[in-house]
Amino acid sequence: MISLKILGGVTLENGSGIALQEVLAQPKRLALLAFLASNPQRSLYGREELFSLFWPELGTERARAALSQALYFLRKKIGEEAIIVRGRDEVGVNRELIRCDTVEFAKARQSGDHHRMLELYRGDLLQGLYLLDGAEWEDWLEGERRRLRNRAAEAAWALAEAAREVGEDERAVRLGTRSLALSGNDERCLQRLLVLLDDLGDRAEAARLYRDYADRLRREYEIDVAPETRALYDRIMARSPRPPKGKVDFQPAADAGAGDNPPPAGAIPETGQAPVHRRHLWLVSVAAATVLALGLLALVRVEPQAGPRPGAASETATPGRLVKLSIMPFVDRDANAGMSYVAPGIREELYHRLSRLHRLRVITPPAAPLSDSTGPAGGQSLETSGNDFQLSGIVGST
Repeated sequence: MISLKILGGVTLENGSGIALQEVLAQPKRLALLAFLASNPQRSLYGREELFSLFWPELGTERARAALSQALYFLRKKIGEEAIIVRGRDEVGVNRELIRCDTVEFAKARQSGDHHRMLELYRGDLLQGLYLLDGAEWEDWLEGERRRLRNRAAEAAWALAEAAREVGEDERAVRLGTRSLALSGNDERCLQRLLVLLDDLGDRAEAARLYRDYADRLRREYEIDVAPETRALYDRIMARSPRPPKGKVDFQPAADAGAGDNPPPAGAIPETGQAPVHRRHLWLVSVAAATVLALGLLALVRVEPQAGPRPGAASETATPGRLVKLSIMPFVDRDANAGMSYVAPGIREELYHRLSRLHRLRVITPPAAPLSDSTGPAGGQSLETSGNDFQLSGIVGST
């Protein structure tokens, strides 16, 4: 079995693992072999197509002779059965005798084996291989390089999402950063990495990443980031900061030790209430607001059957219409420095949880915090107008 690796630096070895240096020293013939072996969807190519790719400067007869010489050379060096010639018009490779990493890459993608995809992707297609002529060859090569890079970027991001789901946050960020690097200048990858870092509470890294990306665009291409990328960055930076994930100690005070032992690094300072009570407050508030939002959706579904409410807007909600929910800033009644993160944190958690609900569009306007008179202490209130709803509330320890 011949092993041909063309993702990254090119290697060609026989069944004993010995490099076939004579083929590697012939760039055009090596490129021809790589072209014939790289596409898992095609096994045979017309000679005319090969003429235009590898010998565009020659006439048909001279190009045919050059192709015949190249095929003879390859058969002699890698085996008669490895190259398939059908009549005068079709040429291909025997995939049972030649194993190519791009074919394995395609199979791994088809089976969803993202780990294997990144293992196979060692770099750009035919990296370091240059041909002096052939515009069509250069166009094909650049297109294939871009396609394979994008496939590898997709694999890296899929693994990042999988790592995030099981709590491997550092690995998720590493894979997300690799996905961005593989994608080149695809700002969609930048946007989803910014969202990931914001979700993990690492706004400093999100800011650094954005600035580096914007500086590189201006320096290398003299352009600015897309408006939607800038708007996403501004929204992330404008929100109240959340403590980075993993930095808040929610264990009861008794578990942290006794006496004068200092609290663990990154723990929230104690102010007379056990952290477990704060977590209970957080979960109760989020759960109550989530139930309220679910009730909102149920209300929307049954409202048309009950008829319009007195004084309601003339445009009533219908089952097929998008419902908009505005989450206003929550009020911290305690004004406790040790609890300052709770109110904005609840709002952030609600935004992420409720935005996943079907037919519910969640917005968080940059309004000032509500006063204590907005709703009952420790609860939430709901104001409606047609299909627009506003959720607000007050948090506190009582």
